[in-house]
Amino acid sequence: MSTDLHQRLADLAGHTPPASPPDDMWVRGVRRRRAAAVGRAAVAVVLAFLVGVGGWTWHQARPIQPADTHGSPHLPDRFFRPSPWTHQFAGPPGQLVTVFPSERKTLLHDSVGLVGVTAASGGYGFLDVPDDAVSNTTHGGGVALSPNGRSVAFWTSGTPAGTPNTQMEFGATITGVATYDAVTGRVHEHRIATEHGLDPTLLLWSDDENLMFGYAQILGPDNTDNETTSHYAGTEVWHPGSDSPVAVSGHEGFLPGTFGTRATQGLVLSSSSTGRTWWMLDPLSDDLTAFRTDRASDVLVPDPTHTRAVGVPGRNTESGPLMVVDLPSGSSSGERVEFRRVAGGHGWVRPLAWIDRDHVAALHRIVVDAPDGSRYVSGRIDLVDIRTGASRALVAEWGQHGTNESDPSLATGLLDAPALHAKAPPSPGNPRVPLGIGAGLLLIVLVGWKTARGRRA
Repeated sequence: MSTDLHQRLADLAGHTPPASPPDDMWVRGVRRRRAAAVGRAAVAVVLAFLVGVGGWTWHQARPIQPADTHGSPHLPDRFFRPSPWTHQFAGPPGQLVTVFPSERKTLLHDSVGLVGVTAASGGYGFLDVPDDAVSNTTHGGGVALSPNGRSVAFWTSGTPAGTPNTQMEFGATITGVATYDAVTGRVHEHRIATEHGLDPTLLLWSDDENLMFGYAQILGPDNTDNETTSHYAGTEVWHPGSDSPVAVSGHEGFLPGTFGTRATQGLVLSSSSTGRTWWMLDPLSDDLTAFRTDRASDVLVPDPTHTRAVGVPGRNTESGPLMVVDLPSGSSSGERVEFRRVAGGHGWVRPLAWIDRDHVAALHRIVVDAPDGSRYVSGRIDLVDIRTGASRALVAEWGQHGTNESDPSLATGLLDAPALHAKAPPSPGNPRVPLGIGAGLLLIVLVGWKTARGRRA
């Protein structure tokens, strides 16, 4: 047995390579250990970067906590267009001064949401409205804010009874209307029977608690001859939370739309296509009175006493005087009334609201030079004394393009609130950029790590 073991050991010794180890073996080992250490450090750095970015992204994506939602309301001296990365309010924001559709971006989605500006602090944030909320409509007026700034009204999308139409309303099929309470967060929704979808015509609060809305029924689905045709179906008044809206009786030529209809404390004035024939309506009593004016006007805004109204003469005018007209009594249907020009001033686009019996908030057209060098049309809200024509600025900039479909999105009952010097809202960074950089760095490190291990093997 010892002979066999001796023979085996001799055979093994004979197979041992005669060459000596390389001289730089120690150096190679040190290099490999250093490379491994650097790789581990690089992975740790990238992971720390990604964890930090994740925390930063989470912080950026956290909803905004409304500040002092029950504080006294104020009127900001200007409004801003917020960043699409602006956060959502963490809860009901409280009274709002204005609300408007705005581009919204998250890590995974791009969409259009509703931004509100709080009356307590002038803070900006997206509202927590249902996913089926429709922010933009063909005829404008896609959102309306109650005069006290508490309730936001908007249209909603859904599935109609028949084949849907998505061509009329920017890809959506509108099937209802809803409201969001900015104090409680409660949402009320009313579905409307429709075959192919609705074409909205009116969305307006007649007072702080009652919403008027009008719509037409679209006559055909997509890819048919009637895909862009609709037929007026009626106007209704709704107290959100009640069982169902109440239809407003029709009248020949009475087709109220957001463009030419305004209301103050329950009295609604709506114009005809000529701007000379007007309907005065109390939607709760369904009392409708027609009258004529000696001049045309885009809108007439009734005063709180329901005895006068103010307008700017002309159609689609960009500059004109304010004029006041006495409203007829309910029993004098068909009466013709004449405007009285307000002394002084000749630069108004249209009135927005009565502040008191002697003062009106009116819009003055302005052209704004943007920081990027572009120019756009906006408006300045002025307080005008209708006795003297004297005026002063209330809001330096509000609204876009000078069109009046956005007027219902302003809380007109807060235009007499104390002034608040507005500051531009924070502009959160784009979280997709650092996440992309971090993912790229991690990919490079992983590829390098795999390559190094392949070489060692």
